[in-house]
Amino acid sequence: MPLDGFDCIPYGCSVRLEDFLRALTEKEEPTENRRTARKKPLKLNMNDAHQARLLKEGRIFWNHFIQISYTPQPADFLRFLYRGHAVQCMPNQKGFDQMFTIYLAPESSESTLTKDRISFCGVQAKNGSFTFNEEGPKWDSQFAGVGLEDSIPYLIICFSFKTIRTDYTLPQIPQRGSLIFHGLDNFGCLTPEIIVALKELLLAEPDVRQYHKDNELITRFVETSRPNFYPVGELSDSDEGMVDPDDQTS
Repeated sequence: MPLDGFDCIPYGCSVRLEDFLRALTEKEEPTENRRTARKKPLKLNMNDAHQARLLKEGRIFWNHFIQISYTPQPADFLRFLYRGHAVQCMPNQKGFDQMFTIYLAPESSESTLTKDRISFCGVQAKNGSFTFNEEGPKWDSQFAGVGLEDSIPYLIICFSFKTIRTDYTLPQIPQRGSLIFHGLDNFGCLTPEIIVALKELLLAEPDVRQYHKDNELITRFVETSRPNFYPVGELSDSDEGMVDPDDQTS
């Protein structure tokens, strides 16, 4: 699929979206059962025709994340695909935390990459308390501000690490597919040992000051050595007497 004079994406190979989703959701069959095992149909909670197209034509390619400071549009997703980028969205981006490109590839491998066949997957990762009823309606391309045509199917994935289940049902949008993962046990690609390690990581306290809250000197050192992370207005009580550098008088 040529792009700007290239015959292919120069930084790697794409994979089928369906294979990626099956790797996420399905447990590996024992070796002796693999040839006879029948694949369970994927259910993406979307219009049948849109799901068929998304799974038949959808291909993804990314190998690292970059952080962006804008809401991406189809032309941006085309550039992300070319470079192998998935994106960490800007702070307060509406709708999603991360996004990656889905390309709806035609049958001909000689066709040129075009933004008219660009779709995307939007990801929400929740490691704290939230309400599905409040957050769910925001998980769509229009709310996120992505200029996607209504004829283009797309996907959203929610990773909710602290919940077990929900009775909430996302509002029906024909071209939007969705998957919601509760906890880590829904991931077919993870071994029990990796699940245990990830659960320990999820329990880690992101604010290192909490590990030294009984030691005022260490807490103060952490705060003053990282002024961009701990602005003056957010310092702990131990720093109430500090002078704002912009406010000093001789």
